[in-house]
Amino acid sequence: MCRADLKYFVLTCFLTLHACLASPPTSLNLEQLQRELHQQTNAFRHEKGLEQLEALTELNQVSAAQSQDMATRHYFDHQNPDGQLPNDRLRTQQPGLLAIQNGENIAMRSWERESPAEMAKTLMKLWADSPEHYETMVHPDFWQLGVGFFLKDKVLYATQTFAAVVVRLQDELPASVPENTSLKLSFQFHARFPKSELDAFLILPDPSARMPVGDGSSYIGKGPVRLDWSDESHFSLKLNTRYGLGYYTLLFGRKGNYYDTPFKILVKKTEGA
Repeated sequence: MCRADLKYFVLTCFLTLHACLASPPTSLNLEQLQRELHQQTNAFRHEKGLEQLEALTELNQVSAAQSQDMATRHYFDHQNPDGQLPNDRLRTQQPGLLAIQNGENIAMRSWERESPAEMAKTLMKLWADSPEHYETMVHPDFWQLGVGFFLKDKVLYATQTFAAVVVRLQDELPASVPENTSLKLSFQFHARFPKSELDAFLILPDPSARMPVGDGSSYIGKGPVRLDWSDESHFSLKLNTRYGLGYYTLLFGRKGNYYDTPFKILVKKTEGA
């Protein structure tokens, strides 16, 4: 091979290698897209002088489930064929989250082999150009964000789930609890207000039952619950189930104003009793 042929061979190999390195991806990395979209959403909010949104695994799961459901059941709407809206899905799929408000953005777009960063930028533009979706992204009272996708036949379904989650139950609630037991529940605090302002309140199944306070007095039928903090974001509480059979309703609130999203614990009669 002469020197000229060698130069041609080297140049051909270089151009072929460069073409391979520069070729668009053959699959879309959804985990990377998830990170990119979350980062770009926070960057968008930062430009507006808004607080950053915390990533929550549970909200990612809700978003991914909605994207997959739209793709597999062939619809594109915030209301699914069962009549469920975003708030219904959040409560049904993640009963351990106490979210005082939530919002949702959805998008459907063909994937033309863009990178995750490029696709995230495209989705952000779609939502930013839509007044309704824009308002959801810049809502000042959201604290957390979850994003999830489903790719079907090169069509990408994308969902953003925004929420203001106050507390997250760290263990799944049991289906029922025996009477005359002490149940310990552990939570993580996610709200943007001081932890000292968080309150808990218990409504008993027997409205005439007395809960002793400790100084000789009692609450009748309902009363506040003590929170035991282990650090700045984790606490537990104990519920005694000796005050009747049925549902014990645990409410959380801020400075005595309670949210209408309770945790319900069913207490049944002890078997064999």
